Amino acid sequence: MRKKILSATALSASLTLTLTALAVSQVPRASDAKSSAAKQEKSKTLKEIAAERDVEVEEGSCGVSEYTSFEELRKRAKAIVYGRIVDAKSFFDESGHPVENGDYIITEYTVETYQVLRDRTQESEPEEGRPAPAPLTTSLKIARNGGVVYVNGHRAVVKAKGFESLNPGKSYVFFLFWSSAYKAYTLAGGASGVVLVNNDLSLTPLASSKEIQAKLRDMNLDSLIEQVK
Repeated sequence: MRKKILSATALSASLTLTLTALAVSQVPRASDAKSSAAKQEKSKTLKEIAAERDVEVEEGSCGVSEYTSFEELRKRAKAIVYGRIVDAKSFFDESGHPVENGDYIITEYTVETYQVLRDRTQESEPEEGRPAPAPLTTSLKIARNGGVVYVNGHRAVVKAKGFESLNPGKSYVFFLFWSSAYKAYTLAGGASGVVLVNNDLSLTPLASSKEIQAKLRDMNLDSLIEQVK
């Protein structure tokens, strides 16, 4: 009889240990919880994250490659315009695939046109079903990647290098392509496609290219106009 009691006790103890071990193994560790939370947030769109807190990211893969030489920039641009930014607005781009909606921010500028230095936008026929290039006149629309949008009082920021000096009230020379997707013009080579015109008509290129910076800083507005006409 004693043997049976000891066996039952041992079995009970073994079962208790097994259940305890199983329960412990099912309790999530702090690191697992953090990893799970990170994965869950990663699966959210930028817009969804911004609805909960401030968020800031670099432009990343949606960026545009800059030109490295002024000559290449000058030759490739379909339009070159001298004008002043009168307004700017940023918004989440929903022109692409629905799965990307809420991830990309676009900033659109409204430009008062002072002078059209080049217009080759009509050299080729627009694709069927696509809007033709808009006239290069006042209320010209120029779009670029990145910007700041507020969601539920929180800031969603996509930082795009080079655009810190692109602001309403200032004058620029814009090197442009037409984008039928945005129904607006875009900057040729991103930040390399815009040059700030200072009050004394000297130039400050926004390009990161050392060659473009050196070339344009030796010019003023008049000499630049002569170069690109």
